[in-house]
Amino acid sequence: MSSFIVETTALLERTPELLRTLLVGLPEAWTGTPDIDGGWRPREVVGHLGILLRRDDPSAVGG
Repeated sequence: MSSFIVETTALLERTPELLRTLLVGLPEAWTGTPDIDGGWRPREVVGHLGILLRRDDPSAVGG
């Protein structure tokens, strides 16, 4: 496997914990407000990432 793939995989494996660290404890106004009218809320973005992780690698999110 190429070093690029190995490095990229290692980076992506850290993403769930990094997002959790960045978002835990933030006010609802920050996590529950869309970026634009009809846009995405930060918690929705994180939720979709979780769905993708579970689909591709259930062990990545404890599932």
